[in-house]
Amino acid sequence: LSDREQLKQVEQAATEVDWLVNNAGYGITQSFLESTVEQEQALLDVLVVAVMRLTHAALPGMVERGRGRILNVSSVAGWLPMGTYSAAKAWVTTFTEGLAAGTPAGIHATALCPGFTRTEFHERADMRVDGPGWMWLDAGAVARQGVRDCERGVVLSVPSRRYWAAATAARYTPRRILRAATKPKEFR
Repeated sequence: LSDREQLKQVEQAATEVDWLVNNAGYGITQSFLESTVEQEQALLDVLVVAVMRLTHAALPGMVERGRGRILNVSSVAGWLPMGTYSAAKAWVTTFTEGLAAGTPAGIHATALCPGFTRTEFHERADMRVDGPGWMWLDAGAVARQGVRDCERGVVLSVPSRRYWAAATAARYTPRRILRAATKPKEFR
């Protein structure tokens, strides 16, 4: 989806859907200082631009039919100050909240904000996956929760009580404390 021509093809297909699930994504293992601007741009193209364009393509048909569901996969990382990935996920969450407030009855938008979820995401990005078992969510359970919440009109879906508590804490913790907590060790 970072290729504009391929994205246009997907946009054309999205005009007739009743359900749009924006779930494409990946991460960059390097810090912002170590990555290239091209890597950062490609990440934003997939995590932000594609979400906006596919939603923009699908929404008019949903409005015309008087029904539709938009499930945008975000992350609890969107509430943390941790570089481009977190900033992009914060955008997805805020964008989804705006959609939920600005679309007619019959159309629901949900931001699914899971924590660590067992998928190929981490392996493809060559990220460590050896954290404690309690941190990891089952992908099927996360997907079912997101669909169920979208059907019910829930705007922010955070699967599991532990990640709901973490997201709530992140939203109400002073930003300077969050910045200190997420600052890389080499810069402390």
